[in-house]
Amino acid sequence: MPIIIATNFYLIYLKNIQTYIVLIVLLFAGVSAQARNYGDPTKPCDSVFGIIYLNDVWNIDSKNNACNVDFYLNLWCMQNVPCLKLITGDIISVDTVDSEMSNYSKGWQFVSLRIKASIRCDFNLEYFPVNVIDLKIILESEKTSNHLCLLTKEGFRSVVHKEINIPGMFVDSVTELSTVYTYKLPEYGVIKSYSFSRLVFSIPIKPLKPIGLFFKDFLPSLIAILIIFIGLFFEIAKIELRLSITIGSLFLCISNLIVTQQELPDTAAISLIEKINIASLLLIFLTTLSFTLSHYLCERFKSKHTLLAELLLIIVSAGLFSWYLYDQLNEAIHELNKFI
Repeated sequence: MPIIIATNFYLIYLKNIQTYIVLIVLLFAGVSAQARNYGDPTKPCDSVFGIIYLNDVWNIDSKNNACNVDFYLNLWCMQNVPCLKLITGDIISVDTVDSEMSNYSKGWQFVSLRIKASIRCDFNLEYFPVNVIDLKIILESEKTSNHLCLLTKEGFRSVVHKEINIPGMFVDSVTELSTVYTYKLPEYGVIKSYSFSRLVFSIPIKPLKPIGLFFKDFLPSLIAILIIFIGLFFEIAKIELRLSITIGSLFLCISNLIVTQQELPDTAAISLIEKINIASLLLIFLTTLSFTLSHYLCERFKSKHTLLAELLLIIVSAGLFSWYLYDQLNEAIHELNKFI
C-alpha cells in the first residue's frame, strides 16, 4: 500500500515539478543561445576585412548626382559572408566570382563579389564644371559593431583599373576607411545608443583638363562678350545698330545660361559657370547702358568727350569682369589641386 501511494505521489506531483524544471532549463538555454547569437559587448566581435577593385565608372549624371560603377568587393571573414547594405546607392547586380578557404588552419574564408550599382555622388556644384566628383561606396553591416566589425585589410589596398575611360575625367585612386556610425533611439522612456561599422571607399573623379572644360561651357558667353565690342567701331549716332548687336549678345548669353542650368540639379546653390554667366550678363548690360548714355549725351550736349567716356566705362567694366573671372577660376583650381 505505501508503494502504491508513493508511486501516485511521484506521477502526480514530482513528475510535474520535473517537467517545470526541464522547461526552465530549456528557457535559460534559449536565452543564453540568443545572447551568443547576437553578441556580447564584453567579448570580441567578429571581424570582416574588405577592399575593392574599381573596374569601371559610367553614366555620370550631374543633374541627378549619380553614376554607375562596376567593382569587385573582396572580403575575408571567419564566419559566413555577412549581409551588407549599400548605403549610398542601389545595387543593380551581384555575382560571386571566387569563394575559398584561405589560411585554412585559422578558418578564414575569402569571397570576391562583382557588384554593379548606381551610386549617389557629391558633385560639389560650387565649382562646376571645374569640380571633383566625390564618389563614395559605403557598405554597412546589418549587425551592430558589438557583434561584427568591418575593417580594412592590412597590407592590401583598394585599386583602380588602369583602362577606365571617362570622357573629360579621370580616376586614379581609392581611399578606404573603416568607421563606426552611432545613433540613439528612445525605447520605453530610455535613450539607447546603437552603432554600426562601415567600410567607406572614397573615389575622387577629377577633370582631365579643367581650364579647357570650363571654357568649353563658357564659350557661347565669351563669344557674346566679344560681339558687343564690335559696336565700338560704329558711330555713336548709329544707336539702332549698336543696340541690335548688344541685344543679340544678350540673348546668346541668356541661352547659354539656360542650357548650363539644365545640366545641374534644382538647387539654390550657384555654380561657378552660373556666376560667370551672370557676370557676363552684367557686362553686356553695362555696355548697352554706355552706348545709350553716350548717344544721349552726344545728341543733347554735343560733347566731344563722349566717346572717350564711353571707352573708359567699357574698359573699367571689362577689367572688373576679367579680374572676377581670374579670381573664381583660381579658387576652383586651388580646390581641385587638393585632390591631385
